[in-house]
Amino acid sequence: MLFSAKNEDYSATEWTRTESAVSKLRKIRYQQTIYGCCGRYGSTRLHYRMIIVSIIALLLLLFIWKNIPVLLPIGTSPKELCPPPLSCGQHEREDENPDITLDYAAEVDERLLHDDEHTTVGPPPILPDHLYMANWSEPRAKMHFSVVPDKVVESIYALVDGASCVHMVQKKMYNAKFGIVIFVKSKTTNFDRRVAIRSTWGQIYFLNQIRIEKVFVLGQVDDPAAQENLQKEVETFGDILQFEGPDDYRNMPIKVTSAMQWAAENLPADYFYASTDDDFVVNFGNLVDFLEYEIKLKMFLSRKTDPSITRELVREKSPIYCVYYFDKVKGPNRDNSSKWYVSKEEYSLERYPPYCGGGFYIMSIAMAKDLYDISRVTKILPMDDVWITGILRQKLGQGDDNVVKAEWPKKDDQPLWKHLWGDYGRKKNVAKLLPPAWHEWNRKVANRPHCTRNFDASTVKYVYKNADENT
Repeated sequence: MLFSAKNEDYSATEWTRTESAVSKLRKIRYQQTIYGCCGRYGSTRLHYRMIIVSIIALLLLLFIWKNIPVLLPIGTSPKELCPPPLSCGQHEREDENPDITLDYAAEVDERLLHDDEHTTVGPPPILPDHLYMANWSEPRAKMHFSVVPDKVVESIYALVDGASCVHMVQKKMYNAKFGIVIFVKSKTTNFDRRVAIRSTWGQIYFLNQIRIEKVFVLGQVDDPAAQENLQKEVETFGDILQFEGPDDYRNMPIKVTSAMQWAAENLPADYFYASTDDDFVVNFGNLVDFLEYEIKLKMFLSRKTDPSITRELVREKSPIYCVYYFDKVKGPNRDNSSKWYVSKEEYSLERYPPYCGGGFYIMSIAMAKDLYDISRVTKILPMDDVWITGILRQKLGQGDDNVVKAEWPKKDDQPLWKHLWGDYGRKKNVAKLLPPAWHEWNRKVANRPHCTRNFDASTVKYVYKNADENT
């Protein structure tokens, strides 16, 4: 007996024994506790817990890494993008050290862009005054429009609701850093191509915080029924610009400059103007990467001499980017049976100035305005791409370093465009070919923060059913 039940007095020996027993009991209980969480079964539970925590941490890191370049809601935007009653606050923030790590390589379309075929042989031709360099005494009259793309203008100057978009970090209102408006040369009869574009790449209107819009450029039609159907299309989509002039190939220079006129009068000067055909597919993932790379690179180089230069000014001073192809050596076609025939009376030299192929090129709205202004006092050459990006550019005083070929990322073998050749040789069903061609690129866009318009196929079928019945 270790203690007395009567008076509970301990002897020294008894106390030592009691203390030893308590210590052993505590030790046993501690070992049982440790074994319970880290023993045969406890260690397994701990192992599983560590795995679960590690997986959660990796998923969190992956989410952060994926969303570092996504669109952050800002209250800043160029003043031109925020006319009253909008209020966008200050200008967008400028990067002190723009990232210029992207690497670009040569084009992948061997059929059009062989470097050895497009090396300048001798200096570019200097146009004689009597051809195009001398101004007319009176400028050509401005074009009038039967239809204008009102919905495009409304969209450009509106904020974007992130809640209606995909992969946006925060569901708030967003301002565009800048924008690109693609003017698509089309014909009144090409209903199916416009439907295909609207249902594919034409659905995207916001990507990487860049505003993207399209405008279909059409000429006048003599058939009242066709014009009535076109009006229904305009009311449904609001993305058509129709100038009051004939819609034939030899009148293409007027068609293109009419688009430039409207762009100069309605769009911000630091936006980008693009011209393309309705049988082209645009790879927007690469296109916005290319434009952002060019802006960052020019910001980096310009700030060495002018630290105060802004992105707006850099965009306004951008060169003409030849997305389709860039030609330095081609001369006029003297075969009078050719679609591209140019007589010696129209152009007497044997070489054109360096120019962009008309299938797809990009320039700033400021450049488009200057080219349009000088076009009004210049003789027209039927080859619209040569006339605008070659002759008018040279006359404007923009040297040959202001027309360059656009190159896309070296690590991506997908180019900026795909030509479906709908108007060359045997006619092809562009409307059928365009969706699968776009699907190949859409996967890249789908993983980025972007906004698309809902495409109501039933409405389109109704509009075009009526159009087909009356044309």
